[in-house]
Amino acid sequence: MSFNRNWKIWLYPWIFKRHFRDSNYARRQLSVNFPYLKDKSLLLQSFQKDPSIPFNILRDVLNFPISDPLSLVPIQHALSTLIILNDSQDLDSLVSKEKDLNQLWLKCIKVSIGTPSLINGLLNISNNKVLAKRFKIIDDFPEQLICALLYHENFQLAESLAKKYLLQKQSVNWVPLINVSLLLNEKHGLNLLSLLYEQFPNKSFYEIVIPHLKSLRINRNYINSWNNILVANQDFPKTSSEALNEEFESMLETGNMKSFRNCLQNISRFAFTNPNWLKESTLFLIAKFISKSNPESQEQILQSLIDSCGFHNFKDAKFWNYLFKKSSISTTVLDRALIRLNIYSKDFILSKSNRLVKDNKAKEFWSYVKKFELDDEILCSLSIDILTMSLRSLDDLSKTYDFTIHLLYTKPNESSKIVKTFITESWRLIKSKTDKQKVELFARKLENHLNSQNLMTDELINYFILSDLKFHNYQSAIIRLNYLLNSPRSFIDIRTVDTVVKVLLKLPKTVYIFNEQSHLLAFTLAFKCYKNLKFISNLTWSRLLNQIGHSYKNIDDIEQYFTKIIDIINLQSQNLRFNSSNRNHPLRQIFHDKLIIRILNWGFMKSSVDTGTPWDGFKLLKKLQYKGVFIPSNLVQKELLRLSAVLHYPNDLNFKVKSKMKYRAFEINPCYDYSTTIDELNRISAQSASPNIVLK
Repeated sequence: MSFNRNWKIWLYPWIFKRHFRDSNYARRQLSVNFPYLKDKSLLLQSFQKDPSIPFNILRDVLNFPISDPLSLVPIQHALSTLIILNDSQDLDSLVSKEKDLNQLWLKCIKVSIGTPSLINGLLNISNNKVLAKRFKIIDDFPEQLICALLYHENFQLAESLAKKYLLQKQSVNWVPLINVSLLLNEKHGLNLLSLLYEQFPNKSFYEIVIPHLKSLRINRNYINSWNNILVANQDFPKTSSEALNEEFESMLETGNMKSFRNCLQNISRFAFTNPNWLKESTLFLIAKFISKSNPESQEQILQSLIDSCGFHNFKDAKFWNYLFKKSSISTTVLDRALIRLNIYSKDFILSKSNRLVKDNKAKEFWSYVKKFELDDEILCSLSIDILTMSLRSLDDLSKTYDFTIHLLYTKPNESSKIVKTFITESWRLIKSKTDKQKVELFARKLENHLNSQNLMTDELINYFILSDLKFHNYQSAIIRLNYLLNSPRSFIDIRTVDTVVKVLLKLPKTVYIFNEQSHLLAFTLAFKCYKNLKFISNLTWSRLLNQIGHSYKNIDDIEQYFTKIIDIINLQSQNLRFNSSNRNHPLRQIFHDKLIIRILNWGFMKSSVDTGTPWDGFKLLKKLQYKGVFIPSNLVQKELLRLSAVLHYPNDLNFKVKSKMKYRAFEINPCYDYSTTIDELNRISAQSASPNIVLK
C-alpha cells in the first residue's frame, strides 16, 4: 500500500469537523483576548444564594424567578398574539396586573428562549421607544436575553443579536454579560465580549470591569491579566494615574514584574503627551518596581522609562530619593539625572551618603562630604555615616574614638546607635592578635567613659555582652547578663540571649565557666531569661534541643527538658489557629525531621552506656507525640528499620557507614532475632496513648 503524500489535504477537514463544529466561530482570531478563569470556586461562593441547592446561573446570577411551567402559558400566549397577530390586549392585561415588571420580562425571556421569532419580536419591541414605554420593558432587556442565550449555548444567535442591538445602545449594562462569561465552562462568552469590545465605539471598559472584578473576590493575578489587556488597548482612566495604583501594588506584592513592566510600556505614550497625568504616588510605586527588579537591569529599565515617558514626568524628589536608598543603580547615573532635572534636596545628600557607606566606597564618600559646604544640620544627620566610614577606612582608632566621644556629647539621644556602630564596625579591624588587643582596649575605654558620665543603659549593656563574646570574655558576658536578669524592669534583647546560647553551645565540653560546663550553663541561662522575658525565640529553643543529647547522658534528663520546653512553646502558641503539623507552627519548626532522627539515635547510643533499651528514643517520641508534637510516621519507620539493621548486623561496615556510627563501639548483645525487634517496637507503640507508629 503506497503512502499518500497529500495526507494533509484530506486530514485537515476531518480535524476541523472533529474538533471545531462551528469552524467560522473557531477560526476567528481576535486582537483582544480576555483571560479564561479556571478556578471558579470563589466566584460561585460570591453568587450562590442558597448553598443547599445546586448552583444555577439563571437563578443565582441573572435573578430569573423560579416559575411553574403552567404559569408561563399565559405569558407565551400573550407574546404569540402580539407578535403574530399584532394583538396587544393580553400583554396589556398582564402588564397591568403584574406587580414586579422585572420578573415578568425575565419570564418572557424564559418563554421565548427556544423560539427565534419570539426573540426577534421582543427585541424589536424593546428597540421601539414608544412600545418599550407602553409595556414598561426593562432597560437591560437585550443584555439579559443575550446572557440567557449564552447560558443555553446558543452562541451564534447571541453573537448576531449582540452585534445588531448592543452596538447601537448608548449605554450597555456589561455586568451580567461579564458574570455569565466568567461562569461558563467554555470561552464563547469571553470571545463575544472581546468581539463587542473591539467594535464598541466608546472604550471605557476599564472603569466598569476592574471594580466589578474586585467586588467578586477573584484572584488578584486574574484581575491583573484583565488590567494588562485593557491597558494594552489604551483603555485606562485618563484623569489620573492613581486609579492604576492598586493594580501596581498587587503586582509588586505577587512579584509579577513582567506585567508591571508591560503596563509601564503601554501607558508611557499617554504619559509623555499628558505631563500632569503621572502622579507622585504612582512614581513611588515605579521606584519600588525598579528597586525590586534584577540589579543588572535596573539602570536599563530606568533609562528606557525616562526615554518613553519623558524627563518632565520625573521631577518628584521622593522618586529619586528612593532610588538612592533602595536601588543598585550607580550613584553617578543618578547624579547626572538630578543635574539634568535641576533638583536639589537635603534628603539626596543623606541618601547618597548612606548608599556610599553601604557600598563601602570610602574615597567617594569623603570626596562627596568635602564637595558640599554642608550646614550643621546635614552634618549632624551624617554623623553616624561619617563614624561608620571612619572605622572602615582609617587605621587609627584613637581619632575615631575621639569622634565617638564628641558624638556622644552632641547627640545623647542617639547614644545606642553610636555605641553599636563603634563596637560592631571596630570588629572589622581585627586581623591579628595585636589588632584584637587594640580594639578590646578601646572598647573598655568607651565603657569606662559611659560609666563615668552616667550614660550606660541596659541597651548598651547588651552591645557590650556581644563585645565580650567576640573577645572570648565569657565570664564578663555572663556577669553582665546576670546583672540585667537580676535588675528590675531591665531591657534584654532576645537576640542577645540567642547569641549567648549559640556561643556557649559551640564551645567544647571541656570549657567550664564559673565551675559549670558551658553547655549546661546555656540551658540554665535560657530558662532564667525566659522567666524574666516571658518569651524566647524559637531559634534559641531549637539550638538547645539540637545539642541536648550531647549535653546530658541520661535519657530521663533529656525527656525532662523536652517536656519543659514543649509546655513553654504551647503557652506561647496557644492563640494559633492551625495544627502542629503545619510547617509554620513553632513546634513543627523546632521539632524538625533532623531532630526527630537525632532523638532516635540518642536513645540508641545511650543504651550502651545506661541500662536502658535501644528504643528509648522511640519511647520518648511517643511521649512527645502525646504532648502535641507532630511526628511523621514514615520518617520514624525508615529510621527504626535502619537502626534495627545496625543492631542485628554490627559487623557489617555498610550499615555502620550508613548509620554514621562506625566511630562508636556498641555493647549491645543482639541475642534476639529481627522479628522480635519489630514486635518490641509495636508493643511500645501500642502502650502509648498517642496514634500508633507500626512497623511491618
